[in-house]
Amino acid sequence: MPVKENPYDSPDSPKGIAKVAEPGSSPVEFPKIAREVFWAWGKLRVTYLVCLVSLTLLMDFPEIFSDGQLFYLVVEGAVVANLAFFAGPLLEISLPWCGYRGAFLRWIIFLSGTVLEVFLAAFALLMEVFPQPLSLETSVAD
Repeated sequence: MPVKENPYDSPDSPKGIAKVAEPGSSPVEFPKIAREVFWAWGKLRVTYLVCLVSLTLLMDFPEIFSDGQLFYLVVEGAVVANLAFFAGPLLEISLPWCGYRGAFLRWIIFLSGTVLEVFLAAFALLMEVFPQPLSLETSVAD
């Protein structure tokens, strides 16, 4: 399906500007845009991983390699974190079709996703380190 021209464009508007495609269409520009977005997010992955690795090492460095179950939890969390990271570029590509545009879109998605993943990683590690639920009740000796 070809990219539709805007019927409300003025005759003086430049013709070299790429048009936003209708959802479901496959214009020639889409692979180029997707390549640029995924390349930019690939550079952000380093910052994302540094945040998560430093949190993991700061929270439980001595026990990570000595406790096999904790090591598998960290490896499993790393796989899930990398899969969750993939949602960022997909959102950046699809949100303009919903009307959300802007220069800070990538940074809003990246920062909110990174903060969410840091909280999830901290929660998972804390649940492993402190498996017993904390009770607010105090036991009274008879």
